[in-house]
Amino acid sequence: MTNKVLGLLLMFVLVIASCVTDPVDITDDCEVNDIGDLTIVNETSGTDAVPMDIYINSTFTGTTLSPGAEFYAGALAPGAYEIEGRSTTVSFVKNVTLIQCDDLFVLLGN
Repeated sequence: MTNKVLGLLLMFVLVIASCVTDPVDITDDCEVNDIGDLTIVNETSGTDAVPMDIYINSTFTGTTLSPGAEFYAGALAPGAYEIEGRSTTVSFVKNVTLIQCDDLFVLLGN
């Protein structure tokens, strides 16, 4: 009896699941606006931990990141970017390419 009830319950769930449809023709904002998301992370730690000023393409963003902190640079146009973290004693530079609809995390530090 229990197997019959479980079997009927399974059939009911499968019938309901087959009726669910995915939305069609919903366009992602990143495709419409031709953007990608860029987040910068200060990865310095331990005795090498330093706060750093964040620059994108040599322009100061107005942000100073503490060790372990993140900065969401925003939704940017796809393309090449130079990301730099500057402290009083050291500088970290990465050249990255952001592509459309990408969620790119740039790790600066150790």
